[in-house]
Amino acid sequence: MAQNDRLASVFSIIGCVCSLLVFLSSALTFKKIRREKSVGSHGSFMYVVIFTSTVLWTYYGSLEVNWALIVINAIGGILESVYIAMYIRYATRDSKIRTFTMLAVSVVALVVIIPSSYFLTHFGYRLQVVDKICTVSSLVVFISPLWDMVRVVKTRNAELMSFWLSLALTVSGAAWSVYGLAAHEYSVVVSFERFWIVTGLSPDRSILRDPPSAD
Repeated sequence: MAQNDRLASVFSIIGCVCSLLVFLSSALTFKKIRREKSVGSHGSFMYVVIFTSTVLWTYYGSLEVNWALIVINAIGGILESVYIAMYIRYATRDSKIRTFTMLAVSVVALVVIIPSSYFLTHFGYRLQVVDKICTVSSLVVFISPLWDMVRVVKTRNAELMSFWLSLALTVSGAAWSVYGLAAHEYSVVVSFERFWIVTGLSPDRSILRDPPSAD
């Protein structure tokens, strides 16, 4: 048991570091967007989805009093908010409308889910309910890179898919899966193991052999 606790502690730290790298990996994309003052072919769906998921996982962490989940997801939520604000600033009118629409759906979902799960569920079942909701949100995050993969196949433009984001997501999924097994947080295992499989298979193998530059 003590060994499992130590293993969980170690991999919670590794998972937090990897998750931070996931959130920071988009900085390279937005550095380019800011330099060119255009979002180009990049979409905002991933950023809105990750923002929504980080808010839900922060809420889950607060219910469980898990500071690792609270801190890393709070940081992620702030970073994703910055990315979304930058995206809106440099996006075209149509892209802005789509982004605001997705944000509206996200905010409405959060406003409904958080109060209703807190006030309308019994204390003993509240964590289980939020657990299931967070698992679904994580699966949406993990599956969303497949949309970029479809665009890569259609346009034959590998720049539409972030190599560094896919790599960071894969390593993060592996680390959190080990943490979940050691800490008996099986919802974390289910979420991140499926994500690990999806993102691990998503990147084009040619990209893995020749990663794009940071420009």
